[in-house]
Amino acid sequence: QLQMMKNLIYTNNGIQNVMKKNRLNFMMLFILFVVFTSCGNKSNDEYSYENEDYIEDEYYEEETIIEDYVEIAYQEKNGVKLLPVSINGLGFYMIFDTGCSTNLISRLEFMALVKNGLITEEDILEPIQSSIADGSVVEMPVVRLKKVIVGNKILFENVEAAVADNVAADLLLGNEILNRVKSYEIDNNEQVIKFKL
Repeated sequence: QLQMMKNLIYTNNGIQNVMKKNRLNFMMLFILFVVFTSCGNKSNDEYSYENEDYIEDEYYEEETIIEDYVEIAYQEKNGVKLLPVSINGLGFYMIFDTGCSTNLISRLEFMALVKNGLITEEDILEPIQSSIADGSVVEMPVVRLKKVIVGNKILFENVEAAVADNVAADLLLGNEILNRVKSYEIDNNEQVIKFKL
């Protein structure tokens, strides 16, 4: 009987060992199946440039980038667009003029800036030769404007402006400033100019 019990124990142990081995084999096969399946999916979805969904998603993301613009309202007067501008702390309206190579202020504004101590002798630069409407060439003084703020939103520093001898000359916001922004767009319906910085 003792021998039969020993044989029965050995038999049970053998069965248990076989079951453990089968269980381990099954687990190994299952793990390998999961690994190969996930690798296959990763290769198809993430790395295949022939996958149409991947290309469409990438294209969609590029197309939905929104550019940031600063909008400044303008006033329309006598066919020109006027923007509110602060020059060294004094407020003026200047004509938005893409045909003007520099900026222009009249002698009246120049004297107001000098009187308020906003332009000093150090800000007087070399004069320039400029063509006027009748085709003649005149020499104009040039000044440095330390701070020009357009629409209370965009700051430009160390701006050069020519000074017209005529006290009634229009103030022109020209390309010396406009070329410092990436682009601008006029919205006539909303009466704003959108500046991309």
